[in-house]
Amino acid sequence: MIKGLQHQTTYFALQTLCGRKYAAFSPGASILHMAIEDLLTENLVRRIEFGFGAPKQRHHAGSAALEVATVLLMRKTIANRIRAGIHTTFFSAVRLAKMIRDQRNQTLQIALPLMVLMN
Repeated sequence: MIKGLQHQTTYFALQTLCGRKYAAFSPGASILHMAIEDLLTENLVRRIEFGFGAPKQRHHAGSAALEVATVLLMRKTIANRIRAGIHTTFFSAVRLAKMIRDQRNQTLQIALPLMVLMN
């Protein structure tokens, strides 16, 4: 049995459950493939999310691996707090620059057709 949740067109596969006495036959892989087939043939979902991290046993059921998050662990020292502050400031500046760029591109997309009409 696969324990999971569905939200709109995404199914979140949380856990594969099976009896220990059947472990030698790899029932988890069979159950997983049967569940994927069922979900896709019934058009219930468009995406199956297996969560993050690496499973105990590698499986090749997924077609893509997505980076969900990057985590940096640092000790609470003054130097590391300064580094974290610089990091936050840099990425805030990048985000601000992208917002300005996008607003500028939107303005240009509106202005260019108007200039053509005026000429």
